[in-house]
Amino acid sequence: MEYRLPNHPSSLISDPLSILDSEELQVPYWEFLKALLKPMTSSIEAAAVEARTDIEEGTSKAQNVEFKRSQRIHSMFFDALDTIACSLSPTTRTQDFSLLRSQSPDLLPSELIHSIIQSALQLPTLLPSGYLPILGNPPTGSGQHEKQQPAASASSTSITLSSDQINCLICHMLLGTLPTPPWPDASWEPSLAQAWFADDGRGDREIKNAYIKVLLTYLGDTLRDGHDQQDKEGQEGEAGLGRTGVTYRLVEYPSIPRDDVLFASLSNETADLRNKPLVPLTVCLLDEEDDDCEHCFGIEMKDSNTSKESSITTDMVQLISANKEVGFGPAATQEERLFGAVPCLLPIVLFTPPLSPTQGVLVSGNGTAVYARFKGHLRTAKLDTIYSSPDAQKKGRSFLFLDALEMDGESHGRDRELELMKRELRKLITGFGALEINEQSGKWRSRARVVVPPWGCGTFGGDLRVKLLLIWLSASIVSGELPSFGDQGQEDGDEKEEEGMGALELRFSLRQDIWNQLDPEWRHSIQSISRFRLRVDGNENDVAQTTWNIGRFWDEVSSGKCLLP
Repeated sequence: MEYRLPNHPSSLISDPLSILDSEELQVPYWEFLKALLKPMTSSIEAAAVEARTDIEEGTSKAQNVEFKRSQRIHSMFFDALDTIACSLSPTTRTQDFSLLRSQSPDLLPSELIHSIIQSALQLPTLLPSGYLPILGNPPTGSGQHEKQQPAASASSTSITLSSDQINCLICHMLLGTLPTPPWPDASWEPSLAQAWFADDGRGDREIKNAYIKVLLTYLGDTLRDGHDQQDKEGQEGEAGLGRTGVTYRLVEYPSIPRDDVLFASLSNETADLRNKPLVPLTVCLLDEEDDDCEHCFGIEMKDSNTSKESSITTDMVQLISANKEVGFGPAATQEERLFGAVPCLLPIVLFTPPLSPTQGVLVSGNGTAVYARFKGHLRTAKLDTIYSSPDAQKKGRSFLFLDALEMDGESHGRDRELELMKRELRKLITGFGALEINEQSGKWRSRARVVVPPWGCGTFGGDLRVKLLLIWLSASIVSGELPSFGDQGQEDGDEKEEEGMGALELRFSLRQDIWNQLDPEWRHSIQSISRFRLRVDGNENDVAQTTWNIGRFWDEVSSGKCLLP
């Protein structure tokens, strides 16, 4: 299975408006797009020459003339978008681009329209085979264009795209030229029109406008006359990867011990696993939800043994409470806000089928960049800052997508809940385990700070405390040197880094009013566990603590007590 792009040899499209003047019911899709888009770039270039001439000659009312030219180009652009939508879906006939149309000319100038079209027209150069492999499926195709293809592992568990390739795909998502993904019952629409551009009552108009502003800022920053200057060095690296790139990686549970071995080790009093310490956990209390909080991301990690600032390199990772169909949307869940703030995440919808209960997705690489900061959640969400300056953007951050159970309305009996806890533990171990090994070098990472929201909703009667404990437990199980799990332990001890390396640190971001509503005795119990810190306004509150290990923690969770008084 593969995701076929408009330039794939088998990609056809209806041509009801006779763009190609063909009598065939369907025409080659790429020829259709070229015939529709290329004349527009010529018109924009001609208009730019005229504008420069008017200014140089001092033509009267030059500003008014330029405004009319800009209006004409915008009209041509949106007519083309309507034509594409009509040709892709003859029964639907049109897409709603009204919110994109309403943007200020400063955000969508003629020059940016030109760059968007030029970037889209680079598709045969950047992805000449005309397809993307689907994560979790064996790759297909081979031959002459390997060098420009996205780098994929032998089993398509990961795909690496250059910045040029990412921008080209995003431009096609904006233009609405991409087909529905090929997996069964695919409900995802890769066009941004339906989710972001339509003023149709779905989602929040203000938050949609915010997503559009961030997207246009990103494209204006990364596109330079149709070519991404970040990859000026050309397509010389593997799979066209220049100086910057992003890897989208499917992570799966089988990479760690089988269920029977894992849970037997957790319950076996003599197992090494039970004696492992818990990883450091800091609960950061905020006035409101904040996707880029300085207290979570901007403070140096402290050494867990000395409480001093550490110079050890720390990878920043953001855990996203995702839907099993990972992607963007018209509302303001944490997942949707992150897709709005980090545009390089957008192509993930093209090659990521719905996640199974034992899968997650890790997005990493030096090409990731956070372009915006959102605060609030759902109806209270709002755009706080757009990082228009490259120096302000948070580059190189990793993003871990894990879907959590939603169990509202389900029974919550003791036996049922233990199985659900095991499911969530498997999912979290899958994700945190992927952070421990650097895929490119195959060696242990130095350290990773994982910033975690209240992951998932509704499960276990909506009890935040259970989810927090499962997150802490799973990170502790995989962090640092993996202990022996029966006969499946670490075999090559020479590959391990020195003591203290390969460690995870958790930052759990939570609104202060929610924390204050939790049972006071429970709050005191968790604060008494060693390696727990509470951070309020950047200041840590320490209380007398006792040392806990994984075994004692698992006994609390599996018994259903969960530190509850």
